[in-house]
Parts: sequence; structure tokens; C-alpha cells
Amino acid sequence: MTAIRPVIEANRRGKREQIIDAAKQVLARDGLAACTARAVADASPLTKSAVHYYFDDIHQIVDLAMREHVTAMVTGLRHAADGVPDPAEKLWAVVDAYLATFAAQPNAAFLWFEYWIDTSRRQSADARRNPPLSGQVRRRNAPWVCHEQPFSVLRRAAGDPRISL
Repeated sequence: MTAIRPVIEANRRGKREQIIDAAKQVLARDGLAACTARAVADASPLTKSAVHYYFDDIHQIVDLAMREHVTAMVTGLRHAADGVPDPAEKLWAVVDAYLATFAAQPNAAFLWFEYWIDTSRRQSADARRNPPLSGQVRRRNAPWVCHEQPFSVLRRAAGDPRISL
């Protein structure tokens, strides 16, 4: 029986990854408001019931999908900074990569701002309903919410504390 458990867990992880990948597609193509359980199911080989089985709610899916979007962006910015020894040149390499990303994907900037606003609103609502948990929610989502301004993403991507924006 114990040999079956890893297979089940691997299958579960695989299904969750399919759902997150589908959500990333829906978010990039249609935006936050269009990212529903139905839209995610339609973009994946799974059913809407499966989406609800593997995740508590659409916000959990969106949070994970956006985390992957932001992680990919930061990774790209760090890659742009790699091998550039001069801090000023490093900053401009990161800025160029940042701007090129949004030039190639104009909806991405709107999606980020839309997501930051939505997350901030959800945190405010959570804080009103359950004040002791609000700090935990803020800390858990801290890198992905509205107080994470684009310039701090650039600063982190540049990886150089001497660069101050």
C-alpha cells in the first residue's frame, strides 16, 4: 500500500501543475477577471470539477500562477544582470530587459497591476473578517502583493545592494 502513495502524490502534483499552467495561459491571454474555474478547465485537459477538487478556490490557483509569472520575470531580469560587472550598466541591462518584457507582452503590466489591486483588496477583506490572521496573510503573500513595486523587483533582480532606485 505504501508504494501506491508516491504514485498518487505524483499524479496529484501533475494535475495541479496542469491547472496552474492553464491558469497562466488564461491570465496572460484574457486577464484576471476572465480567470475562472471554467476558463481554467477549458484551457486544460481537466474538468471544472477537477479544478475544484485539486484547489480550494480560484484565488489559490491565481496566486500560484501569478507567482510563476513573477518568478519567470525576475529570473529573466537576473539573467540580464548576470555578467555585467558595472552597477550602473547592470541597472540599465535590467531596466532594458524589464521594458522589453512589457513591450513584448503589453497585457502583462496591466495583469500585474490588476492582480496587485485584487490581492490587496482580498487582504483588506481578510483583515476585517479575521484581524489576527491578517499579518500572517500579508507575510505569506508579501513578495506578490501591491507593496512589491516594480522598482523593488528591478533592484532584487539586479542583485546589487549598491543599486538604489
